[in-house]
Amino acid sequence: MKKVAAAVIEKDGYILLARRKKEKKWGGFLEFPGGKILPDENPAKGLSRELQEEFGVEVKIVEFLGVFKNETVQPEIELWVFRAKMVRSPAYLIDHDEVIWVQPQAIPLAELLPLDREIVPLLLKAK
Repeated sequence: MKKVAAAVIEKDGYILLARRKKEKKWGGFLEFPGGKILPDENPAKGLSRELQEEFGVEVKIVEFLGVFKNETVQPEIELWVFRAKMVRSPAYLIDHDEVIWVQPQAIPLAELLPLDREIVPLLLKAK
């Protein structure tokens, strides 16, 4: 099972989502930004590394929100989710076509990666 980390980055009531490049696996879908964790890597540190590599974003990890797994929708993924504060805005995009800011209640679930959809109720409950 692959260990992946994702960030819930909030600013002024909006949440940052990234759209995967069409030629990538799950191309065109939105996701919470993040990436694969290296073997023996601390998930929070791996998340910070991935955000820097893929977006040029610098973050401060604020809170661990949980580990999400769903054998039906994405059986190969173990998703570690953290709330993070952005220290530096996205400077570039490597594996994504765009980043968007949306209010939690307006997250387009049909466009979100299946496992990422499981994070949304937690965000709505927090509001």
